[in-house]
Amino acid sequence: GNAFGGSFAFNTIKNTVDAGITATGGSSDVNAVGTVSVLAHDTASIATLAGNVGASFSGTAGVGIALAYNNVQDTVTAVIDGSTVTAGSGDIVVDATFAEPTALPAGLDAQIAALAVSGGGGNDIAGAGSVSLNWIRNSVTARIANVGNLNTDAQRHDGDDIHAGGTLSVSASDNSTSNSITGAISVAGVGAKGASGAIGASVAYTYLGGDPGDPASTAHNVVSASIEDVTGRVRAGSIDVNAIYSGKIFSLTVAGSGAGSFALGGSVSINKIRNTTSAHIKNATNVISTNAALPSIRLRADNGAAIEAYGGGAGLALPKPGESGLAAGVSVAVNDTDGATKAFIENSKVTSAGGIALAANTSSSITAWTIGLAVAAGGGDGGVKGSGAGSGSGNTINGTTEAYILNSKGGRGVFANGGSVSLAASDESRIMAVAGALALSGNSGGSAGSVGVSVSLNDIGESRYGVRAFIDDSIVTAAGDVLVAATSTATIDSLALGGAVAGAKGNSFSGAFAGAGAVAVN
Repeated sequence: GNAFGGSFAFNTIKNTVDAGITATGGSSDVNAVGTVSVLAHDTASIATLAGNVGASFSGTAGVGIALAYNNVQDTVTAVIDGSTVTAGSGDIVVDATFAEPTALPAGLDAQIAALAVSGGGGNDIAGAGSVSLNWIRNSVTARIANVGNLNTDAQRHDGDDIHAGGTLSVSASDNSTSNSITGAISVAGVGAKGASGAIGASVAYTYLGGDPGDPASTAHNVVSASIEDVTGRVRAGSIDVNAIYSGKIFSLTVAGSGAGSFALGGSVSINKIRNTTSAHIKNATNVISTNAALPSIRLRADNGAAIEAYGGGAGLALPKPGESGLAAGVSVAVNDTDGATKAFIENSKVTSAGGIALAANTSSSITAWTIGLAVAAGGGDGGVKGSGAGSGSGNTINGTTEAYILNSKGGRGVFANGGSVSLAASDESRIMAVAGALALSGNSGGSAGSVGVSVSLNDIGESRYGVRAFIDDSIVTAAGDVLVAATSTATIDSLALGGAVAGAKGNSFSGAFAGAGAVAVN
């Protein structure tokens, strides 16, 4: 008889992880001699396997299908809101983190670790299809906000509303990671009396950002660290506001097929990352550092989004003597990242006993390898042997990177009383793409033809790109230097290779054709 099999896995995590000192039922008042920590940490993870084999070598057909669907949508928040918090000789730490699970072995230490594999085998017809669909949609926020003049005790740290004798640290980080392997293999023709065909297909779609309910969505994952909407006084020895995004996609898609008459192996990998990373002080009337170190107020936003995509498709056709055979192998990858990375001070008064530094950096990267292989061969009189191989990738990095001071004057401004003021925006994005295709065909008693084509299309900033550092409509005073610098060292490395070989010998009706092409556009 015939064999049909399917394996399906559906997994969803939607968490809310909150830590806070808040004013929901009235303002809170926390006073410690040592350190005050507000920590929200999330290491949610999904590890899934979907696998199936459908085989029938006494019947006509065998088909196997595997599908893995994984969706993580978490909100992680650490906050001091509408409250007084003082740490006399210690630190104040407000930290929100979405991190890899450290308790799992390598390869599974990711928010999503997905394996979808399928196989199909039959005398005449075989099919195998594997699909992996993965989303991670997060909001990670650390902030001090809505703090007014709440401390009415002048003897308590001179009336500071937020006070740390050591360091005030507000940090948010997102290390979203998706690892997926998707594979399919199908074999037909074993014991077939006539024509036989096999198709193997593998598809992976991974999106860090977006919306599983709306495939067209361009919504961003958010990583935000801030001091904002504060009319009270914030004072610490030193102040750090850091937002770090290091989301990563690893995708391996492979598909192969073998048959007597027709074999197609194709893999498709689509990967997207959308993120906004912001470290800022906004609408704050009095933020002060007392440490004369250089600098003692630091704002930093880093975007290190990374995609690694590897794909391969192979087809092998071995027809019976005198019959025709066609083989095709195709591999395609589409990868893109789009991010907004900002470190800024806006509509605020910020004073440092040392220096002040704002830094925004983007180091997004895409690595893509796609390989297509097709072989058609056989002996005997007559028949046509043909093979076609194709591979290609389209890779895009877009986004903005900004460090700035904006709308801070008229009783507000930025003052480095013991050092320099620096604003640095930098972009180090990189694309490395390799596409290769090889088609082989041979016939000892008829005609043979093969075509191999590879294409690589890469761009950085074609539709949206900017690296800016600026001071606008603001007062900035420094005891040392004032540096405003924007730099870009974005690079593209691309290689496209296409090969085709055809050979035929025999009677006067024999012939051979081979064509190959490679295109790289950057």
